[in-house]
Amino acid sequence: MKKIRMMSVFVAVGLLTGCARTYTDKSANVDGQTFAVLPFDVQIVKNINVQRTTQAQLDEQAKKEAYRYQSSAYSYMLSKQKDFVIAFQDPDETNTLLKRNRITYEKLHDLTKAELSALLKVDGVMWGKMYRHELMPQALAKGIDILSTQTKLGLGPTTANEATMNLSLFSKPEKRVVWTYQLKVPGGADESPESITTQLMNNAARKFPYRKRR
Repeated sequence: MKKIRMMSVFVAVGLLTGCARTYTDKSANVDGQTFAVLPFDVQIVKNINVQRTTQAQLDEQAKKEAYRYQSSAYSYMLSKQKDFVIAFQDPDETNTLLKRNRITYEKLHDLTKAELSALLKVDGVMWGKMYRHELMPQALAKGIDILSTQTKLGLGPTTANEATMNLSLFSKPEKRVVWTYQLKVPGGADESPESITTQLMNNAARKFPYRKRR
């Protein structure tokens, strides 16, 4: 019985902390470079028949969240700016330059990261991808979580609803992606873009290599 309970604890902890992967190009030198944070690439997948949501509504929601993720990611990086050897462009300037050049959210994929860096007059870009998978209504997912807790099953949050977040850094002088971070967590369906971004950035910051040496 003790072994079963201990295993349940390990499973719960694993679900709560998520699964993370990191890649760092250690040969790249980005000291002193400035990066623009792009609107995130957001995809929301729901069971439309159960959720009573149209694809058009999901696309519009994804577009709105894309800019909220962008703003939240920049705000987090700005709060840690003194610790980094790189800087970040204000997203208001980023979005103004994109609009001035008639680059809509839908057209971001039509340009390479090098082209976007040149257009935005920066050394590189940071962008994120958010994939939210919601198979059941939020209330039902929460109900399962509560039931699991109350019955002491130790299952942790239901994996029917989950979020996969990717964060990448492209350096134009280096001509390649120099850093990526991926985090997959259960839930996420009823969380705001700000809270999800904070969770992502808090975890990513521990693996962010471009810090000032103390």
